[in-house]
Amino acid sequence: MCFDCLAPNNTYSCTIPSGQTSCFVSLVSGTGGVKSVTFTGNDVSPTPATEDATVHGIWAYFAGATSSTADYLKVYALDVTNGKLSYLKDTNFPGDASGIGANVMMFNQDGKTLYVGLSYNSVPSTRVYTVDPVASDLMKIQSLTSSTATQWISVGNNVMVLLAGGVLYSYTVDQSDAKLTEVGYKNLNTEGYDRGCGSVSVSPDKQYLYLTCATAPNLPNFTSYVVAYPIDSTTAVIGSQASYTFANSAYNVVNYKMAQATVVSPDGSKLYVTSNDQKIYAYYITSGALSNPVDTTTTIGGVTGFADAGLLVKTPGGNAIELIRAITSGSYSNSLLIIGIQTYSTPLTLVNNLGTSPANSAIFDPSGKYFYTASFVAGNLSNNQIFQYGYNSNTGAFAPLTPESISTNFSSFIRPAIAISGTGNY
Repeated sequence: MCFDCLAPNNTYSCTIPSGQTSCFVSLVSGTGGVKSVTFTGNDVSPTPATEDATVHGIWAYFAGATSSTADYLKVYALDVTNGKLSYLKDTNFPGDASGIGANVMMFNQDGKTLYVGLSYNSVPSTRVYTVDPVASDLMKIQSLTSSTATQWISVGNNVMVLLAGGVLYSYTVDQSDAKLTEVGYKNLNTEGYDRGCGSVSVSPDKQYLYLTCATAPNLPNFTSYVVAYPIDSTTAVIGSQASYTFANSAYNVVNYKMAQATVVSPDGSKLYVTSNDQKIYAYYITSGALSNPVDTTTTIGGVTGFADAGLLVKTPGGNAIELIRAITSGSYSNSLLIIGIQTYSTPLTLVNNLGTSPANSAIFDPSGKYFYTASFVAGNLSNNQIFQYGYNSNTGAFAPLTPESISTNFSSFIRPAIAISGTGNY
């Protein structure tokens, strides 16, 4: 899905992703909504054919938990003219009793189908919901596995989900009703990664996926890997392992390395991986295979003392700005770093360091001008808040919006998650 197709002279000007025929355009009336425009012509020179008069909202869904038994989902309206969120309502995931907390959420590229990993009174499950673009209401259309989801991955028109047990499922998406059909899975335990796998990234051409995995043949020591698999770009079915790179990890050893978050450069030439030895490593990609890691920075953005850097988020369109979550050693007092990787060369450049609140999940708005984090307040894991930031074109950096933080009244140790409608796979 593409956004901001409305040029200053009120003419449509945008590049439509291959295979798509419609875009959302921001309204200039200040209502904060968007309209849908269907185009004709080719992907390079599209011509607007019809404009849907319906004003679609852009909704932010913040999932957490409270000590009570209700209101595990909060909905906010996003004003596309200034990036600010405004509270809309408390709700819950429909069709279920109370006691649900969402660990991970992701919208598909259609911008209106929400994939969720839920904990239902300690019984996990994965669900599919559709979103009313006008009223923001959710409707459950499918229940999938009874396992904890750790990450949803969008692969073109298809979807993958990584489960905590180390199984990666592939699904095709029915374009008529948004339901998922399982087409295959990969049991990563039987691949030799008995300690499971974490972050998953997909190459821009949708032909390879990259995972961080671990083995532990001799506990308490374990070994960390970065693994590459080919995938079918049409069905998202996973092939045989293409390559892996040893990340040299040994638990209980000082300065041990453990691969954590991953992100592929927009041109597909490099894979960036964070490690809890306070560094970011670059792997050069050749026909899907990975090189040995290259240390791209002595410390993350020149900031020392981090024990964990577990979150990388790429801007829509791959604008080469990455969001880093870093946890300082020995505490939950976090720093939120914006790392600019404009040329994807070394060294990495620290654009700015924003605050000290740990982000469990983070997401950019559809335009890439604003981003939001589902965060704990530093030193208090039971105080869940949303932090919002906007891009300043004059300084080339992100800065807090006003207000910077939005209290959610969630007060649980369940990890909060945030998803924004219209933000699918870019």
